[in-house]
Amino acid sequence: LTLLLEEAEKIAETNESLYNTLCRAAQVLLCAHLEGYVKDLVKNSLEDINHYSDFKSANKFLKRKTCEYFVLLDPEQRTGEKPHAKVTELNTLFENSGMKFKKEYFGSDENANPKASVLEKIAKQYGIKDFFTELKKSRLDLVFSNTNSENQILRDSIQSYVLSGTSHYPYTIELEFLEINPGKISSDNLWDAFLSNVLKRRHDIVHGNEMENSTGHTTIETDIVKVQILIYAFTVFICSKCKPNISDV
Repeated sequence: LTLLLEEAEKIAETNESLYNTLCRAAQVLLCAHLEGYVKDLVKNSLEDINHYSDFKSANKFLKRKTCEYFVLLDPEQRTGEKPHAKVTELNTLFENSGMKFKKEYFGSDENANPKASVLEKIAKQYGIKDFFTELKKSRLDLVFSNTNSENQILRDSIQSYVLSGTSHYPYTIELEFLEINPGKISSDNLWDAFLSNVLKRRHDIVHGNEMENSTGHTTIETDIVKVQILIYAFTVFICSKCKPNISDV
């Protein structure tokens, strides 16, 4: 992405056709990186639990979702506050059998675009309710009023926190880092709208609905920083739920 945009900037005034091609390619690649990161996050977090901990010590949401994969249930039986009796019985069996987590048990569509509803579904499987609402109440909501330079500083800060907090298991990541204010009034969710816009542009390009380039390299550069902040925030939420014997509250 960096290489594409660097080359686009060089020829912005001299080769419009190539400039538009590079910008369009960058938008598609940005969405591909986002989708790939989310898939790897799920896969790697589960593998860390398998390798360094065990099924019994994992949080109840991950265990419930795994057990439901092996039990035939009606949709309403999967959404109750308490797991179905068959799920509870299977959970007890798995806790004493050395059961391992697999990303296949979590029912995510391998080819699903990483839209807000997909991220919400993944987060819920880890025990996180209303990911985007919680994100809206965090200090990261300043992203949409910050300058790009300020967002780069914010991006570097959360990136450093994620790298240090996941360098070994159990992770040391805590949600407190995001300074979530439970009392903050939730208004329009700009994160959801931003993600939808990025994915729509990608969709229009890929499916031939947008034949002209309407987004310049500077806009894409700011989008990249916001996407990075989003995925690092998502990592903080997910990894905070991957510690052994964490509270099920």
